[in-house]
Amino acid sequence: MRQFFRTLPTDLEEAAILDGCSPWQIYWRILLPHSRPAVLVLGVLTWVNVWNDFLWPLLMIQRNSLATLTLGLVRLRGEYVARWPVLMAASMLMLVPLVILYAVAQRSFVRGIAVTGLGG
Repeated sequence: MRQFFRTLPTDLEEAAILDGCSPWQIYWRILLPHSRPAVLVLGVLTWVNVWNDFLWPLLMIQRNSLATLTLGLVRLRGEYVARWPVLMAASMLMLVPLVILYAVAQRSFVRGIAVTGLGG
């Protein structure tokens, strides 16, 4: 986010100050609408990170009813044998929300990556 806000021209802020905008109005009416793709990228990457989190729930969650999907996927394995068809089906079902999120936000996501300089 910092990198994105550094790329915004200061002329926008200066023009808003000349028009009589307060700092809050500058942020709310000018900077925030321009940063929508960057905010979307940050939200998607954070959501995917939380969605795929494994270690923290493994250490902290004691009850199976509170387990995350990634933790539940590991708990689907048997003690001595892994039921691969069940594990593969469950992992495909876990991917569905991520694919839907990316499909819905693809245009803004790609634009946000390009604008913020996160791409390789």
